[in-house]
Amino acid sequence: MRYLTFDCFASDLCHDSTLRFLNNGSYSFIDYAGLHWNHHLETSLDSLKHEDLCHSSDLGIALNEFFEMYEPGQMKQDQWHKEIIKRCAELESSDCYEPLVKLLSHARSSRMAEEQLEALGVLGTTINKVRENLVDLSSSSTMNTSSKQRMTNFYGWNWYKCSRHACFYFHEGFANERGLQQHTNRHEKPFCCTEMGCTRMYIGWSSEKELKKHMNQYHPDPEAFSWKFPHVKKPPATFQCNLCPKQFTRANTLNTHQMREHKNERPFSCKICQKKFVRKYECDRHETIH
Repeated sequence: MRYLTFDCFASDLCHDSTLRFLNNGSYSFIDYAGLHWNHHLETSLDSLKHEDLCHSSDLGIALNEFFEMYEPGQMKQDQWHKEIIKRCAELESSDCYEPLVKLLSHARSSRMAEEQLEALGVLGTTINKVRENLVDLSSSSTMNTSSKQRMTNFYGWNWYKCSRHACFYFHEGFANERGLQQHTNRHEKPFCCTEMGCTRMYIGWSSEKELKKHMNQYHPDPEAFSWKFPHVKKPPATFQCNLCPKQFTRANTLNTHQMREHKNERPFSCKICQKKFVRKYECDRHETIH
């Protein structure tokens, strides 16, 4: 929380100052801290004591400074607000009780209602501004090899990040705009075709109804059309081999079987390698490989 109240997070920071802080690595932890400050604070609720939230304690000072910077304004009494009040019941007489409840309640309710950066309020605006500047730097002519290396030491290689705060790629990001766009398309059009090789495997549709229409048109289930193709009954096997129990539907199939399996006769020979075959077309096909 203290980190998020540093000068680099001032809402009225000018563009040049933002770039200066960006270049010296001040925003290295912005994604993690901006998204998880409330999780850390909530985790500590069960072990917090009254004195931990007095104005003179380190946590009390940090909480007051954070509240002054990111005060959420008017709030509705929703289920999250009631839950936080219940969890903070033992701290009700503490100096920072109200800021604590207000900050945690707002963080919970806003993030449940909105999945984009807007859910993080002023902090989300700052994160978005930093990301835009970082992307601009990546294509800037002033970014030489050593500058790029220094910046990757601070921010890693993936500067194109998802704007949805619950997404894994909110932190992880992508190496280029194309990767981010393909990922974003999956958020906005999550119903993708499952047929291998289909061009809509990665960019789907916004509704399941549209996906089903595509599947019916381009990848129909063969079973759905089975009524169009009447079942052809296989003729009975009336040709019995007199040397084994096998039966066949055709006389020439029986003859081939006896020559190959019982008589070991192969009357057709390859003119090049002398390999023998039962059927002429097998021999002719073989000769084409020479």
